[in-house]
Amino acid sequence: MQLLRVAIAVSKEQEMLGFYNQVFQADLQPLPTEAGTFYHGQIGQLALTFVPNSLAQVEATQNRHQLSFLVTDIKASIAAAQEAGGQHIGELNIGSEGTIGAISDPDGNTIEFFEPKTID
Repeated sequence: MQLLRVAIAVSKEQEMLGFYNQVFQADLQPLPTEAGTFYHGQIGQLALTFVPNSLAQVEATQNRHQLSFLVTDIKASIAAAQEAGGQHIGELNIGSEGTIGAISDPDGNTIEFFEPKTID
């Protein structure tokens, strides 16, 4: 079994488009439908669709999704996310397997970055 696509209801459309295009090179492009305009792109092998929350009508008062990414430079990844409008959450957690850090996107969804420990 393989996950092919993730659809996310977004409230702050333009901020979310800019954030995911800048940080993850998602290349989200408009996809007109009868219901309204969705945005379709891709992160790695995973297709990503943004659905305006005015259409999805998701009522959430906090984090709706959490994505986790394997990165080679956690500090650079967090800095890039902050430059694009994300917020750094807490401190970096350094463990025996590597370092974990978190940010939130413009809609408040948390995103985890994991940089594995290198073997010297």
